[in-house]
Amino acid sequence: MAPIKSLLIAGSYAAALCLSATAAPQTRSVSGVIQTIEGTPVKRIEVRIAGVGSALTTDSGEFNLLVPQQVREDFPVTFSVPGHVVVDPFNFDYGRIRLSDSKARPFLLKVLTAGDARIIGSDYASLILERQAALFVPKAPQLASEFLESAAIALGFRAQKIVSALNDWDKSAGSPYQKGLAALHEWRYAEASRYISESISSSTGDVSQRYVPLARAEYEQGHYPAAEAALEKALNARGNDPLILNDLAVVLSAESKFSEAEALLKRALAIDEQSLGSDHLEVASDLNNLAMFYGDQKKYTEEEPLLKRSLAIDEKVLGPKAPTVATTLGNLATLYSHQGKSGEAEILFKQALAIDEKALPPNHPDLARDLVNLAFLDRSEAKYSESEQLYQEAIAVDEHTSSPGGLSLAEDLRGLAQLYDDEGKPTEAERLLKQALAISEQTLGPDHLELATAISELAGLYYRENKLSEAEGLYRRALAIAEKGLGPDDPHVATTLNNLGMVYASEDKVDEAEALYEHALAIEKRTRQPDDRSLAVTLNNLGMLYAEQGRASDAEPLLSQAVAINEKTLGPNDPNLVSNLRNLAGVYYQEHKYTSAEPLFQRVLEFQEKKLGPNHPDLVSDLTYVAAVYLHEKRYADAEPLLKRAVAIEEKTPDKADLPTILGNLAFVLRKEGRDPEAATYERQADKLRGTKSKPDTPRK
Repeated sequence: MAPIKSLLIAGSYAAALCLSATAAPQTRSVSGVIQTIEGTPVKRIEVRIAGVGSALTTDSGEFNLLVPQQVREDFPVTFSVPGHVVVDPFNFDYGRIRLSDSKARPFLLKVLTAGDARIIGSDYASLILERQAALFVPKAPQLASEFLESAAIALGFRAQKIVSALNDWDKSAGSPYQKGLAALHEWRYAEASRYISESISSSTGDVSQRYVPLARAEYEQGHYPAAEAALEKALNARGNDPLILNDLAVVLSAESKFSEAEALLKRALAIDEQSLGSDHLEVASDLNNLAMFYGDQKKYTEEEPLLKRSLAIDEKVLGPKAPTVATTLGNLATLYSHQGKSGEAEILFKQALAIDEKALPPNHPDLARDLVNLAFLDRSEAKYSESEQLYQEAIAVDEHTSSPGGLSLAEDLRGLAQLYDDEGKPTEAERLLKQALAISEQTLGPDHLELATAISELAGLYYRENKLSEAEGLYRRALAIAEKGLGPDDPHVATTLNNLGMVYASEDKVDEAEALYEHALAIEKRTRQPDDRSLAVTLNNLGMLYAEQGRASDAEPLLSQAVAINEKTLGPNDPNLVSNLRNLAGVYYQEHKYTSAEPLFQRVLEFQEKKLGPNHPDLVSDLTYVAAVYLHEKRYADAEPLLKRAVAIEEKTPDKADLPTILGNLAFVLRKEGRDPEAATYERQADKLRGTKSKPDTPRK
């Protein structure tokens, strides 16, 4: 899941207020006073609650603002005062406050003019870090720099000025909580957890807000149960805060608690819709969050209408050329890419890039994201030169980014490495994967959960290059990290078990491979949906291991299940489904179930012909599979044209490795049809290729 970021917006600052009931049944009055931190009233200035209403302050800084009755009293609204930043109070954002908090006493909200150096000074710099800590966006390393770019606009500074100020603040942090925020900012997550936990246990005041950065520190270490527990405490103290609900949903998704995560995302959406109306930007963000969740679950039918509605709100509120619109366009394009609608995806990706190029500075991380999206799409369509150019442009952008540790750069390098792997350039791919892994290890430490993916990608390259010893060692390391971070029964652990099992199978360690496949399958049956694609992969791998041992009766039900899952979840022409059909047909062939094997082999052949054309070398094996079924069914007239096509194609290949066998099969068919002279011609051709001499034909009587 990659939720849209609820970024700081210029003017998103707050006001002092107290709440009292009014005679009008549909509204209630919010009153308060705006002051500078020195106590001077801010007079004759507009006070806004986005999507709710606005009012002007008096000469004494006071105001009254009507809030619709549907805005829940425990709902956190965000006040803004143009040209100012509200620095007190602060609830995960400047000027953000629950209306119910105003019942106990009137709040005095303090503001500073945007660009005032004190905003990023010793007293208030920590607020930036608290806000950043509350943005739980997995697999988005660009977020840190995106956040700083947005904060710079909102607070009235250049991004580099904020970076410098935060680095200075980190060095001067004194209290345990401040040291914890500083460690979190510098990606020293274990240290951050220790300091923030100490600050909570030693404090006698309200510490509920500290549970969110604590959860973030635990989450970034892959300690998902601890992150969940911390967010539950924050939620208990803060009520139905949509921000915390979304954060908790991210953590629950990481724990594969998908039903619970979905319920929280829907709850956050319902709360924001009730309080803010259906066309508010926060509602658009919630819609996007829920859509991304469905996308991760490959529930594309549920994802698309949510993204379209989110896009419509963004365009209506912000205009069609806003960077947020570009983000939503990119998400919708990604959906179309997953659905195989590459034409529609390309249009939207290019539209998003055009918006960001005009709206953002040259090295903004969103530009790198747009470029990578287009690069991935071109790579999927085998447009390798175009894809490489886009990846190189993204790398150039991210090399200038202020993102800590350069994780976005590591992501770019891994993408380019995958492209080189597709092009058959393993040396270049290995170099980039090692470079990306080194960046990630330096930033995250050697045992961080996120490293498991990067390690597995390098292991996969070694596996494909038949460097099995290197692949085994890396997969073992990835497995140890996953088991430590997620526990032994997590589906991500099952994926790594499956990968390691493939290595063992290739090393002829059959017993070890079988044990790992069975272990992975047991985990997936407990933790995944019955039609999950990952389950199909493990079923296929275990089934093929059985088939290679001659255990066709054990293999058949597993391969049948894999085909059933993929026929339900994939398109009819998906290469993964075609591979599964070929495997199942092969097992039917082993079992002499030729009537069952024939239609599957035919489907595979038709797909390959449509994909590759009628004369591609990869068709040879599929032509001979169908012909072999016909031979066993004594359908020689049907087998003959298939074998002749295979001969014609194989004769044009450089090594002609399979040609003698195919010629022999064709000769066998011709003899069965009583065409011995033709058969003898093909036999002599086969013998010549083998370097042998055939016996003279027996005279016909």
